[in-house]
Amino acid sequence: MGLFDFRKKKQEETADVNQNQNEQVNAAKEKEADRWSLAHQANPQAYQDSNGAPFLVFTVTEETDTILPMDPRQMYKIKGKEVRDIRLGLVSTSEDQVIGDLPFYLCSETLAVNTVESRPPFALVRGMSLEEMKTLIEEVQAEIDARMEMQALFAENLDFLSRDEITPEVVTRAFEGDDLETYTFEDVSFPTGELIAADPISYLQDPDSTGYLRQTVAPGRYPVTISIHHSEDNPVRIVGMRVKFLPQEAVSYTLAEDYRLVGDEGEEHEEKGYSGFAVEAGMATFCDRQAAESYWEFLDEWEEENPDGNLYDDYLADLFVQSYEEHPDIQREGGDFIRFAVPGSEDEIVMAASGFGDGFYGMFWGQDADGKIVELVTVFIDPDLYEKL
Repeated sequence: MGLFDFRKKKQEETADVNQNQNEQVNAAKEKEADRWSLAHQANPQAYQDSNGAPFLVFTVTEETDTILPMDPRQMYKIKGKEVRDIRLGLVSTSEDQVIGDLPFYLCSETLAVNTVESRPPFALVRGMSLEEMKTLIEEVQAEIDARMEMQALFAENLDFLSRDEITPEVVTRAFEGDDLETYTFEDVSFPTGELIAADPISYLQDPDSTGYLRQTVAPGRYPVTISIHHSEDNPVRIVGMRVKFLPQEAVSYTLAEDYRLVGDEGEEHEEKGYSGFAVEAGMATFCDRQAAESYWEFLDEWEEENPDGNLYDDYLADLFVQSYEEHPDIQREGGDFIRFAVPGSEDEIVMAASGFGDGFYGMFWGQDADGKIVELVTVFIDPDLYEKL
C-alpha cells in the first residue's frame, strides 16, 4: 500500500466515523422528540378545599415520563385569579394508589434534577421509581415540618416584639451566651449624629418612607455589633444589633421615637413616626442621615443606568456572597451582613439580616446610671426562644 493509498483509507475511515456520529446524534434527537410524544401531559385538575378555596393538582405516575408546567401559578388561573395552592399528586402503580399530595413548589428542586429537557413553559420530567417518590415525600414532609415549627416560633416571637419596654437582662442575654457569637463593625461613620433605623433594601430606599430618630448623638465613628445565634438544627440567625456610643454599661432602656418629613411642593414638616421600624426585605440597619442621603443619590444614578435592574439581585447580592465567603461560620450561605461603602461618597451602611425576617422591631436607647445615652439597641428574637432555635 502506497502512502497516498494509506491516506485515502484513513480519510474513508474518518468519514465513516463522522457519519456514524451524525447518525447517533440524529437518532438521539429522534428518540428525544419521541420521548416528548410518548410522555404523559399533566393537565391541571381543579378542586376546592373544605373552606371553598380552589387548588390545582398535577399528577405524576410511577416510572412514567411526565410533561409538567415550569411555573403553574403564572400559567393557570381560575376566573382570572391566581391560584396560590398548587399540588403535585404522586400515583404508584406498584401499590395501586395515590401515595402523596405535596406542595408543587416544594418539589421543584427534585423535579429540576429529574428534568430531561425544558421547552418553556413546560419541562419533560423522567419517571420516578417508587423509592424515589417515597424519598421525595419524606424530604418535602421534613421541609413542611421545619416551616411549621418556624412559624410557631415566629408567632411566639411576635408577643416579645409587641412589648414597649426592654430590660438590661434581656439585652445581656441577646448579646452574651454559650450559643451566641458577636461580630463588630468597628469605627462605622456617623458624621451627623442623626440616626435612622430601617430596612435598607426596602424602606430606606424611599426617602418618603424613612424615619429619623428624634434623639441625636455626637457625630463620630462608633462600633456596630450584631449578635449571632448558633444552632445544630437550624441555620445561624442574627438575634440583635446595637451601636455603642459610650463605654459605660446601660442600666435602663427607653423606646426610641422617630419622625417623618412630609409635605408637598417642597414644604415639609415633621410628623410623629413610630417607636420601631418595619422590615419587608428581611434586613435591618442603624445608619447616619448623611449615609442615607448618599445612598439615595447612588440609587438614582444606578436606577437610571439600570432601568430594568434589581438593586439586590444585580448589585448587592454579590457583596453578600463575598461576605459569606469571608465569614462562612457566622452567616447563612448567600450572606447575612455587609458593610456597604456607598459609591461616590465616604459614607457607609451596615446591613444585617433581621432575626426571623420581616416584621416590626422596636428600637431602644440604652442609658447609664447618670442618664447618659450609651447605646442604641434592637433585639430581633426573644432570648427565651433560643433553646427552640
